[in-house]
Amino acid sequence: MLKDDHEYEVLELVLRTEFPSRGPRQLLRAETGGTARFHYADYAKFAGLPFAQGPAKRTYSAEKGDWILKNCRHPCRLDPAHPQLAAYELLSPEDMEELFGGGRDLSAAWQAFHHRYPGRGGLLGVSRVGLDLAQGRAMVQVAISLDHRAAFGKDVHLVRDGETWTVTRAVMAWVS
Repeated sequence: MLKDDHEYEVLELVLRTEFPSRGPRQLLRAETGGTARFHYADYAKFAGLPFAQGPAKRTYSAEKGDWILKNCRHPCRLDPAHPQLAAYELLSPEDMEELFGGGRDLSAAWQAFHHRYPGRGGLLGVSRVGLDLAQGRAMVQVAISLDHRAAFGKDVHLVRDGETWTVTRAVMAWVS
């Protein structure tokens, strides 16, 4: 279970600013990263971090290095009772397995998803938050899946001034 209040604070800000709600509570995967950890492993490979084999090909900022290392590991479950996530309905790994697992046809799975959750639009997902050593800069990846053919993710960078986090940059990371 994710216990770091700084991470929840960053996640709530990024979700609120990058994917503002326009209706019922938005749906959020209750685990960070999930199968995307293989994607994060590619980052680690290019950075030459311990998760990967081979020499470093790039130098990353401290927060991106922390982000890579956190997300190459197993998914981390979000706490549904955490006050920073009150605006979201979390879908548990069991819910995800019921909807999308077992080799189910993705088109049928998304039809079932939209039937079960009408008017929700899509399914949000987040990575763990990477922080620099001073915890003054952060990076997180957020994504939304709309159906089996439409999804995208953003790398969001933040800085902290005192107790306030501010998004400084959001870059489209991937589209499918």
